[in-house]
Amino acid sequence: MISLVLLLACSDAPLDSSDSRVDTSAADDTAPVDTGELGQQIVEFSHSRGLYQAPFTLTLSSPYQRGELRFTLDGRDPVETGVSYQEPLEISATTLLRVVLLDERGVQVAQDTHSYLFLDQVGAQQAPEDYPSEWWTAWSGGPYEADYTLDPEVMEDPEYAARFPGVFSALPVVSIVVPPEELFGRDGIHDNPVDSGSDWERAAHVELFWPEEPARVLAAGCGLRIAGGTSRKPSKSPKKSFRVSFKSAFGPTKLEGQLFEDADAVQRFDTLVLRARYNRSWVHFESPQRERAAYVREQLATDLQRATGAKSTHTRSTHLFINGLYWGLYLLQERPDEHFLEEYYDLKDEGWDVLNQGEVKNGSIDAWQELQGYAAAGDVPALQARVDVPALFDYVLLNLWLGNNDWNDRNWYGSRHADEDLWRFYAWDNEITLIDYNTDIVSRLDEADTPGAVFLGLMADAEMQVAFGDQIHKRVVGGVYSSEEVARRWTELVVATEDGVLAESARWGDHMRDSRLAEDAQLYTPAQRQLEHQRVLEFLPQREQAFLEDMQGYGWYPSVEAPVLELDGEVRLVGQAKTYYSVDGADPRLPGGELNPDAERYLQPFTASGTLRARTLQSGEWSALLVAELP
Repeated sequence: MISLVLLLACSDAPLDSSDSRVDTSAADDTAPVDTGELGQQIVEFSHSRGLYQAPFTLTLSSPYQRGELRFTLDGRDPVETGVSYQEPLEISATTLLRVVLLDERGVQVAQDTHSYLFLDQVGAQQAPEDYPSEWWTAWSGGPYEADYTLDPEVMEDPEYAARFPGVFSALPVVSIVVPPEELFGRDGIHDNPVDSGSDWERAAHVELFWPEEPARVLAAGCGLRIAGGTSRKPSKSPKKSFRVSFKSAFGPTKLEGQLFEDADAVQRFDTLVLRARYNRSWVHFESPQRERAAYVREQLATDLQRATGAKSTHTRSTHLFINGLYWGLYLLQERPDEHFLEEYYDLKDEGWDVLNQGEVKNGSIDAWQELQGYAAAGDVPALQARVDVPALFDYVLLNLWLGNNDWNDRNWYGSRHADEDLWRFYAWDNEITLIDYNTDIVSRLDEADTPGAVFLGLMADAEMQVAFGDQIHKRVVGGVYSSEEVARRWTELVVATEDGVLAESARWGDHMRDSRLAEDAQLYTPAQRQLEHQRVLEFLPQREQAFLEDMQGYGWYPSVEAPVLELDGEVRLVGQAKTYYSVDGADPRLPGGELNPDAERYLQPFTASGTLRARTLQSGEWSALLVAELP
């Protein structure tokens, strides 16, 4: 497996060293120097950024001979605190190298950042002496004991010891480098996590590379801020989420390159989120939440939504380092804002209305309020004209089926473009899912100003109820939302994150027990995650059965069983009552419930090709629709 390494190093001023023209004139030469003649790499490093095991000697150079190279080894600003480069540097530990090239007048010509991570030293990490021993003092909801180290109780456990330090390179790695005062203290973003907006964004520089492909490197300036909702509060979680943005104020307006292996993923990004995972995690302040930690629920939900053919964010688990200190297992994820939508729908970003749980993030609220008015009035034709109905059905079905207890009044994104005027919705923050067999989310759907309200507006129509029942059958009974398929995807994600979860255990598994001193907390290890994994595998078939029964209780899924297709050279339709079918794509049931005169009754096996559609009819009630492509 290729491991992606993503490294962020904060700079005090935006800079793009790929700029081919920079004013580098000397005091006695007022003409600008065209640094394009020097090549793209104005500052040259003898060793590329990356993961290292053995010490090495690093040399710096530049084809621009009239200037001075200054550097720092701890990520601080080399202009303010750097020293002049005179001789090669011996690199034997994690080093955050920032280099600036100054001309004769002291004007900055170029700056670059290379991070060198020695992962075999992570287990013994300690915070630098000038780092605070307490986080979140009086002004921000603290203090709480700061937590920087890894627990030897995990790393020396005979069951896990042999897997260290390899666990830190088993997943993509993210390293954020920022001057400590930008994180901690009165004006630091980490010590003021509930504050948001552009005032609480810091300039950054991002490096991306793949250790197996040293030549595959991306670099760009970016902005860094705290992200998330409840997890921002110091009393809730020690781990904070981060948002990384690409803007002209910090460098290029897009990060270009392959981050996600999925075939449908774009390679241009305006915003990325590093999710700390709060709900159903080992750092949650409630014991039941910690006991259900699995670290794959959000990715499962977005993967399932994309499996329907809809657009949804791509995600991947990563390791995060902050100033060279291992910070834990994080989820790297796209953010479904107007820039994401522009890339995936090829519609310009200025035409997008984007809402995050009812709050306008881009565009206007007008079209959304109009849509809500149609929903409240049960104006089904107006809703059908303004909503991608099949996609809405899949989105609502996903949340109902997974039992998303943190939805529908929150944790959703919705969008529409003026040129298309179709609303769509995106899975977001699906962490409180797959918990109880009988979880019923339908009662939450009537919340005003939500996707559920739009759905209920459609469901006022009997034909929409039939269509939704057909979608349930298509997705849940043998489809991408079936218990078998969900179990398969869940297991793949659990296996892929085994080493990441072990690293998370060493970093945060003891926090609630030893730092927050929660009476009911323990040391959480992969053994606890394995228990949750097995519980979910046993849970899924029972959940599917209970869910279908719930849908029948609401009248949204027929009690008459749909026919089952068997193909063995001939087409066989297995059912307990009269079955009608067509192979030309026509529905055997006409709107209103009458039998389509062009449909044929199934009496014996037959051969045919085309789109098979079949339903069972019993005592005047139709089953859900079976759809299959015949060879």
